[in-house]
Amino acid sequence: MKRIFPLVILSSLYISCSQPVSQPIKTNTVIAMRKPHVIYKEAAVDDTPKIVVDTANKRLSYSVTHFFSDTVYKDDFSITLSGSPITKGIVVFKISDHQHRTLFKEKYASSDLLGDEDDLTPHQQEIKIRQRMADFLKETNFSKPAIDATETFDDSFSYADKSYLADWKDIKADRSAIGFMYCYGYEACQTIAYSKKKKKVAVVSYSD
Repeated sequence: MKRIFPLVILSSLYISCSQPVSQPIKTNTVIAMRKPHVIYKEAAVDDTPKIVVDTANKRLSYSVTHFFSDTVYKDDFSITLSGSPITKGIVVFKISDHQHRTLFKEKYASSDLLGDEDDLTPHQQEIKIRQRMADFLKETNFSKPAIDATETFDDSFSYADKSYLADWKDIKADRSAIGFMYCYGYEACQTIAYSKKKKKVAVVSYSD
């Protein structure tokens, strides 16, 4: 009997070698790198004064953002007490715009927050000062418009040359102007507002 095994092998090799080699498929497709699609949700605005306490340096600070000098961007209002004890510290009240430029700044003794209650015990004085700090930037201290349309200028409030009058009229005419009222010293309270025309903060009312 003749063997056919080698012939089968040779036939198989011939067939496999004669098959065309597959070539990679060319394509003009361009794969673009895409960034993940993220939807940003605007955080809720919280105008509650925020408190920061540094027990090591006996510091107490509150801040809040509020419309004041601009109708688009809010300004930063802050009040900080530093020093030890708190009853003998220094208070700094400051207003800065959204670009961190200082619009208004005042500095006075923390005892000025006691008003006419300087006869309290040291512990009571500290409680009083802490409370006045906490209430300083309350929403109820802001008003719009800064000057009511029915309000008239108080001559006793201005200097003899009536230097306040021009600013007062300018702010009264601006119905978008916002006033901020605060008290310090012996029952002294004043309201300030921003003159967009003159680019400055001005006192629009004062009482003691």
